[in-house]
Amino acid sequence: MGELSPGSRVPSERAIADEFGLSRMTARQAVELLVRRGVVYRRPGSGTFVAPSRIEHTLQRLAGFSQQMREQGIDPSGRVLAATLQVPADHAVIEALQLGAGDRTWLVRRVRFGDGEPLVVEAFEVPESVCPDLGRHDLVHGSLYELMRSAYGVDPVSAHETIEPTACEPDDARLLTTRAGSPAILVTRTTYDAADRPVEFARDVFRGDRARFVIDLRS
Repeated sequence: MGELSPGSRVPSERAIADEFGLSRMTARQAVELLVRRGVVYRRPGSGTFVAPSRIEHTLQRLAGFSQQMREQGIDPSGRVLAATLQVPADHAVIEALQLGAGDRTWLVRRVRFGDGEPLVVEAFEVPESVCPDLGRHDLVHGSLYELMRSAYGVDPVSAHETIEPTACEPDDARLLTTRAGSPAILVTRTTYDAADRPVEFARDVFRGDRARFVIDLRS
């Protein structure tokens, strides 16, 4: 059968069984295992197809989406959905950013793309005191962390992240061109500068079929 490229249709279970001398049951189990691992996917009424390779996101160091995409030879881009100045009502945001009464944040929501494909819906909040006029900058193409360094003299150096499975809400699914309820990965992050001051609180929703998070552990 040779090597199949992403998007190619996988031969039928009968064809696989005949070529490799397997029973239909064994061929079916093998395909099912590949589906569970995300190597292939089923399209009802059309067949089984080779899934695109997953894009890696390192947990080794603090690096923005744009930087991680470029390091893998992928062209990053984005689309801003909202950039508003507000007094947050979410207690998780207030606590994470150590906000006082009446303190405002920039709320930015955007879709990030890799080679034109939507990969993640980002929603982050930055204290107005950290980036007073954030909304006037180019938030479509640029990295937030690079902008903080160049425009505000703020150096994000560490972050606390939690990573958990979730399901795509209808709005996120539409933006990520996937189905509502499809697997997704929620990353919640609080980012700090060199003085241990919180400078960002983010909730990012990644497509579950396109993301892989990587970390190396040592004893």
